[in-house]
Amino acid sequence: MKSHNRQLVRLGAGAVGLLVAGSFAAPAFAVDGTDLSVELSGTTIAAGSTEKVVEIDLENVGKTTPESVDIIFTVGDLVGAFQFADICDDDPADGTVHCSVDKAFIPEPGGTTDLSYLVTRADDSADASGELTVTVLVDGDDNTANNTDTAEVVIGEHGVDLGVVAEDVREPIDADASLESGAPVYIDGSIAPGGSTAVVATVFNQGDMTADGVRISVTLPEQATFTEPEQGCEYSADNRTVTCDYSEIALIPADHDTQDGDATSGGTFWFPAKIDAGVAKSGALTGGSVTVAALAAVPYGPKQNVAAPTALPENVELLDAADIDKVVDVDESDNTDTYSIFVSVNGGSGGGDGDGSSLPVTGAQAGLFGGLGAFVIVLGAALFLIARRRRVVLVTPGDERPNA
Repeated sequence: MKSHNRQLVRLGAGAVGLLVAGSFAAPAFAVDGTDLSVELSGTTIAAGSTEKVVEIDLENVGKTTPESVDIIFTVGDLVGAFQFADICDDDPADGTVHCSVDKAFIPEPGGTTDLSYLVTRADDSADASGELTVTVLVDGDDNTANNTDTAEVVIGEHGVDLGVVAEDVREPIDADASLESGAPVYIDGSIAPGGSTAVVATVFNQGDMTADGVRISVTLPEQATFTEPEQGCEYSADNRTVTCDYSEIALIPADHDTQDGDATSGGTFWFPAKIDAGVAKSGALTGGSVTVAALAAVPYGPKQNVAAPTALPENVELLDAADIDKVVDVDESDNTDTYSIFVSVNGGSGGGDGDGSSLPVTGAQAGLFGGLGAFVIVLGAALFLIARRRRVVLVTPGDERPNA
């Protein structure tokens, strides 16, 4: 087993940025023309939390990419109980909010773009609840039956509330340089058969209790395998699924994550992967997923918000799965995210036809500059600790990639 450093990236405090992280999954079916569907998740707010990022999955299950997409949020009786982020043109006081999706983030056929919408809880809304409806408007959509989804926005119990965003994977890495630096070292071009890349996942805690330890399970699409074993992790026989328990990592509630240099409510993990040399067709390798869970939940206290230690204790004991089952996660609907790895046989960009067209910006940079104007939770501050052989770096607005 080769020893190497693996990076755990964090986003700076106060970076309540725009998140349009594209994660792509295979559609259940595809019509001949245009067909976009929408699905809501993450609509339960922890009892002691002030806000929650609602996830909107916009999936292209057709065979064409529309030129324009609008989204209508119908908030109805939630107005007054929940204050919706004023991110679009319309005034939410009339019960609707109208937004336009930036063209760069309209999903291509087979793609799903994750959009985020911040709901802020009013001071007097201890028992508030109501329906949130999201409708996508697409010119020429051949199947409007899947263009609307409705979910209850409710106040839940006390507990952790982990969420995850898994980026779509479109860029190759220099495998040796990445392992040497402890961070993905991206190179020009697209991912080719036999090439190397990195799966990146951002994990964050929007609950009102601290997640004392984190379990991350990553599954690669078929025709991709993990390349470098991570110590302390369990791998499947086909080397496509890995489960890692990080008992050293504590994610405090996002409401208490207010500055750099202390504890954090979230961070980004990366896992190197290699594409099979036998991939014969350009496009998306689908079926990738990332699932997160807290190993334990403990009440938040000011003493947790301290500077990150520079060394870890040697006597780390991982928890059993049975212990994890006892942990209350306020909203498990946003604990899993899907992604694809886009491979280009002919050397083109992403999963397209090799015409060299530009790609949308995703990941950490999209989290800071975004396209739609949807808000994402503050992930910032220094990590509570340095996880095993992963290093901590700061991603600033000037960084295009989370390189060391």
